[in-house]
Amino acid sequence: SVDPPEDPSIDHRWIHINAFIPPPKPQPTIGKISGIPKGTIFTNRSHLTESGVHMVWQQGIHSCGSQVYSILVDQYNINTRDQGHTLWIMGRGGRNPPRSHSVEVGTNKALCQSAYTDAPIRLIRGAGLDSPYAPKSGKYRYD
Repeated sequence: SVDPPEDPSIDHRWIHINAFIPPPKPQPTIGKISGIPKGTIFTNRSHLTESGVHMVWQQGIHSCGSQVYSILVDQYNINTRDQGHTLWIMGRGGRNPPRSHSVEVGTNKALCQSAYTDAPIRLIRGAGLDSPYAPKSGKYRYD
């Protein structure tokens, strides 16, 4: 609990909060994250976010504008084929109406743009992914 200031002339609104406030997220980074080597194991998505490796909680593709920063694949990605150095993914909106998974909009457009410019995209594999390249232990691995 927080007590109001002693000076009544200061107009403050005080709210009592009994919750953990997480630290601010790091800024999105293209390519490698300083101090985090490939092969690092993360126990949950919160740790991925805090580290800056994959900064979105639910989506498998972290993008902003025309840039894709990272792709996370796990047991929830349908139609994913992991061939080691080549990854086939459905993109965003695969289960929704046709316009949402067009390569002309949003995340899918950013995926195409990143492929065209050969921009580096971080890959995170989940232990539940049906692939010989998925981590055998832990929850997520930065590849």
